[in-house]
Amino acid sequence: MAITVTPLAGSGRVNTEERNTGEPFCYLLEIEDARILLDCGSRDWEANDESAFYYEKKLREIAPTIDLVLLSHASTKHSGFYAYAYTHYGLKCPAYCSLPVKELARLSTLEDIIGWRGERDIEGLHNDDELWCVPTREENRAAWTSVKDVRYHQPQHLYGKLRGVTITAYSSGHTLGGTLWKIRAPSVGTILYAVGINHMKERHLDGTALIRGDQGGLTVHEQLVRPGLVITDSERGDCVNAKRKDRDAALLDQHWTYIRDKDPSFRIPLCLISNTGTDMLKFVRGLMEFFGGATAAGDNSREEAERRYKENRGVLDFKTLNIFTSVDALEAAYPGTPKLVLAVPYSMSYGGSRRLFHSFSNNPGNAIVLTSRGAPGSLARDLFDRWNDKQNDKWGSGKLGEAVQGDWNIPITEHSKVPLLGEELEAYQATERINREQEAARQAADSRRRRMMEADAQEEDDEEDDFEGDSSSDEDDKVVEKEEQQKEEDGNGLQQISYDIYLKGHSTRGATSFFKSAQGSAPRFRMFPFNDIKRKMDSYGEVIDAESWVSRGRELERQAIEQDQEHEAKRRKMEEEADATPLEPPSKYISENVEVGVNCQVMYIDLEGLNDSRAIKNIMPRLNPRKMILVGGTQTSSNSLINAFEAISAMTKDIYVPNMGETIKIGEHTHSYTFTLGDSLVNNVHMAPFEDFVVGHAIGKMAYHEEALVPTFEVATSAAQETTANVPTSLYIGDMKLTSLKAKLVGLGLSAEFGGEGPLPMFLSGDISSDKVLVFIAGLTNTLLSVPYVEPLSETLKTSGWGVAQLLTSSSGYGFAHGSLDRDVSEISNAVAELRKQGKKKVVIMGHSTGSQDVLHYLISDGEREGVEAAICQAPVSDREAIDDTIKSYIPLARKMIDEGRQEEAMPREACKWFATPITAYRFFSLFAEGGQDDYFTSTLPSSTFEENFSKVKTPLALIFSGADQFVPEYVDKNSLAKRMQDSSKGGVKLSTVVPDAKHDYEGGLEGSKPTLKLIDTVKNFIEEYA
Repeated sequence: MAITVTPLAGSGRVNTEERNTGEPFCYLLEIEDARILLDCGSRDWEANDESAFYYEKKLREIAPTIDLVLLSHASTKHSGFYAYAYTHYGLKCPAYCSLPVKELARLSTLEDIIGWRGERDIEGLHNDDELWCVPTREENRAAWTSVKDVRYHQPQHLYGKLRGVTITAYSSGHTLGGTLWKIRAPSVGTILYAVGINHMKERHLDGTALIRGDQGGLTVHEQLVRPGLVITDSERGDCVNAKRKDRDAALLDQHWTYIRDKDPSFRIPLCLISNTGTDMLKFVRGLMEFFGGATAAGDNSREEAERRYKENRGVLDFKTLNIFTSVDALEAAYPGTPKLVLAVPYSMSYGGSRRLFHSFSNNPGNAIVLTSRGAPGSLARDLFDRWNDKQNDKWGSGKLGEAVQGDWNIPITEHSKVPLLGEELEAYQATERINREQEAARQAADSRRRRMMEADAQEEDDEEDDFEGDSSSDEDDKVVEKEEQQKEEDGNGLQQISYDIYLKGHSTRGATSFFKSAQGSAPRFRMFPFNDIKRKMDSYGEVIDAESWVSRGRELERQAIEQDQEHEAKRRKMEEEADATPLEPPSKYISENVEVGVNCQVMYIDLEGLNDSRAIKNIMPRLNPRKMILVGGTQTSSNSLINAFEAISAMTKDIYVPNMGETIKIGEHTHSYTFTLGDSLVNNVHMAPFEDFVVGHAIGKMAYHEEALVPTFEVATSAAQETTANVPTSLYIGDMKLTSLKAKLVGLGLSAEFGGEGPLPMFLSGDISSDKVLVFIAGLTNTLLSVPYVEPLSETLKTSGWGVAQLLTSSSGYGFAHGSLDRDVSEISNAVAELRKQGKKKVVIMGHSTGSQDVLHYLISDGEREGVEAAICQAPVSDREAIDDTIKSYIPLARKMIDEGRQEEAMPREACKWFATPITAYRFFSLFAEGGQDDYFTSTLPSSTFEENFSKVKTPLALIFSGADQFVPEYVDKNSLAKRMQDSSKGGVKLSTVVPDAKHDYEGGLEGSKPTLKLIDTVKNFIEEYA
């Protein structure tokens, strides 16, 4: 099933100079016919330089078609636009997030609403050319009330278009309640949306649930390993964070310097300027289950709990924190005294932080500490850029930096909302009075018009009733007379039931008064019906009705429910009143351009709590996704990650960096169907767990029942099974331990030996009728046509009368993990012998990457084998030099297992994370240990080892190195290494060259690739000369 991902905002290809960290996150994920919106962030409207408003206009277009919204973080960058889109764009589909994200995002958006609407005329600014998408307080509450909150690690099964899809939330470690979303669908596998992650354990939060630490290092959560697709951000793909202890020390130094020369009893007040600070603290105190680190430990500590009980405060009750809603309130409480002030927003685009900057910046004794870089164009980004320009070690290099004494002027625009006074107030009141009078006149006219219409309608109804009443009375009289006459004629006129109520029309036959008629028959009048129910009695009196007691219990339950609903309604009403827009005096919006002199100290300390490039490059290979999409970064940061991942052989090469609005399609479009399993099939089929599913193999047929909405899959008849082709079954699924499997087979009386014998598939291309053939042996994990240049090489050699045979040995794909060079050489020799039988007179073997080790081993190792005319080693690299310290740490264990005779046993799971398959101790040691069987091309080998190996080469051999090989360390001089190997061969190596700018396997094939053309030309010339 095809998956499509389209960035609406937060591309991974932002211009490097912009460093657009303020770009919101919003991505459209399409699975089958369902649409999922991943995050819905808002931009900084003051710093915004986006004139086209592509994101907002595109979201307005597709919002009614969205089926699900998933929100990851409470910051405005990830969820700030949701309330506006919900109200104005019709984004009414189900939305999910964690409980802290739901409430904190509501408060964060409310902070923006109060700040922007308190300074700018939002309705006046909002138009088609300039969008100011700021909701009202009421719209914000209504939107977030509709969001459904989820808990970590608890799967949520969806319905409707998303039927069969399961979403699960995991902790991201970046913010309180921050979420990684695992999206699981039967037709597309697992999709992991992981933006804003932090693996470090902070004082108030634990690290991300994506990885776990143990004695063997970092390991990926077993429920998240090997996803089909990972969508992650590359914002910090090219930067290194400073150490936390350095950041903490610098932060404390900025504050404690103010009290060094003062009386020890002097305390600087700690203040927070925020319109929602009080509500935020009140709410998070009830979310201790989402905290971690020292905060959670302090909350769970018995001694700490007893102390807090005595002091009547909780772990988040900051007794020294003073919260203010405005700068004026702060100055009124602490006028002209030193103070430490926390202000929002950190971008300084509006509100308290912007006003505080104006009053703080001119004093040389003050200090401004930035904790976030802010969006490009914002005041915070301007200050950060000026600070960073004066640093010797720029931000992102792993160094903290020093405080800078400001000596510059910054032009800013001050926006404010001021009450109307004097003539403006009188004019406003006059206008309002006229508007009220016009509104009252309009309402009076509407009321008068409505009464006249109701009167006309009433007259029409009365006329219709009179007409219908007269006609019905005449008809009733005729019918009654006929019935009475018929009964008298039959002689059995029975007394009919009458009701004592006067109704319009005749109610008696021949009666003209209320009294008894002269004929002696009493008149019959119509009455209300009444049935006299007799009470049940037994020998002891009235029988007790148990139903009355049950009804009483139900009544009590109903009253309790109504009481709870009443309390909930009161609570909701109080919250709505708190969020309601307060009444304000008549005001106007003014803007003033001022130039602010910055003479205070400016310091940036990174407190964003995000992974750096080292962590990302370490975590993602362990996660080992099949495909990856990078978003939310710059072109440079994305390229830095891609280059690092390309250097890891087991890491996927399917990494996409879409531009804004560009759609990435992954997979092919297929069809999936829903059906039920018959009882007989469920009872007879063996099911086994696989990832998040339970799978089994069955042969059956679809049965369509009349009343069933979906077909039923039932066991097929014996005749149908006989005509059905048998599907090959897997012998083993899971982590393989060869000795255990062998012991199991021997225990069953079966002789078990592991070898490489069997059919060897070869795929011929080029001039297949020629008697000249080049046998191509690929590297680790490679299979048919997985090396891009093979196809154009085959087409070129075809013009020279050569064919190309792609040989798949037992080591192809992931078979290398339990193989050896000796086994590969034996199979290559068998393949050459088979080609000789088919009349091939000239055979050249060519190895790529680890296949080069097969070729060299074929030429110099002991043993009988078929001869070849020439050999080529393309991209001969050292696996030992390409690995990291984590893999190196398992080499002693592999050596120990070999010494104990357990060389065929699989290495521990932690040592196999890079290979996506179990690997034997022998093959592990051979590839990665010094002196291993594969250790032919390591640059640090002594010249004597090179001479010992290459001097045995008697067949013409070419060594073709890649100039930009990502698996070769930077310290290796490839030209020098190529010359050393050729000089050591004593004439056996006829050619040893380096192809400039060539990658390991020449990605891109022939299309516009000069290195590929150079390689093909080199191979062609070599075999024509020496073969």
